[in-house]
Amino acid sequence: MALQPSGDLALSHGEALLRRWLSLIVRFNPNVKMSDSEIKPSFSPKYLSLIVVTAVIAATATALVNKIYESREVRQLAYDLGSDYHEIRGEPLFGEQIVAEYHLKAAPETRLKTLIRKQVRVENTGTKSAEDILFSAAIKEDGAMLVDKPGISTVPKEIVDGILVKKTAASDNKKHVWTISLLNPGESILFDYGIYSEAEVKAASLTVAVRKADWQIVSKSDLLSKKQSKTPLAINILLGALAGLAGVFPAVFIWYAISWMARPKLQTKYLTFWQFWLHGEPKDLSGIPRQLRREQNDAANGS
Repeated sequence: MALQPSGDLALSHGEALLRRWLSLIVRFNPNVKMSDSEIKPSFSPKYLSLIVVTAVIAATATALVNKIYESREVRQLAYDLGSDYHEIRGEPLFGEQIVAEYHLKAAPETRLKTLIRKQVRVENTGTKSAEDILFSAAIKEDGAMLVDKPGISTVPKEIVDGILVKKTAASDNKKHVWTISLLNPGESILFDYGIYSEAEVKAASLTVAVRKADWQIVSKSDLLSKKQSKTPLAINILLGALAGLAGVFPAVFIWYAISWMARPKLQTKYLTFWQFWLHGEPKDLSGIPRQLRREQNDAANGS
């Protein structure tokens, strides 16, 4: 007659059903085999903390590599266009008692109906000094023209006298072409343009271009959006490792739980599941179907 575990070792109804289910698997699948090599020691609970530590070390190492990669030489210039500012708004003052008009100094008889200010910024966003930068600005609207001398300033302010900004002979009142002598990393130059017309112009379509051989030219807005959306590679590695761990841990726990409920000898050996969880060995997890078949044979021979 087969011996049944008693007291604290007795199987609950759920454990009995699970054991019955495993027995049916063995009965209807006599070829089911589980070798010791199927359970790797690295999946035992005592190694789970090692997995976490390894993931953190890997993420740290990746962060260092990423930092070194980011500190490489970068040749990049960025440009940015400000919003339109209408100097002439056409609003009456004091019930039209006061009339404000704008005229060209060189042609006083020319009355302006449009005067739009627009600021353009060119910045060295790379890690190497940029010399002899070519910059152009052009207006598309018919009848609209550029002021001959835009306001020019720099960031930082104190370098304004140390930079030579020269308009080329290719410039006219619709398009300006400039050469900028030098911009060090982090420095920028600002062109405060005036766009005027004798007709009313609602918006100014100023087209700008920055050129320098073997340098990358980007829009400042695109550059900022990429920086905001970019997740550091080290964080991606760490999240991937944690996600993998989150998938491994439940599988290991379930396997230990099945082993515990299906094999009374483990209950006798470790007394409690948590003792088995903390101190169990990989060999305790192997050969569950063979163990159940052996117990069935022992029970049959005993009866």
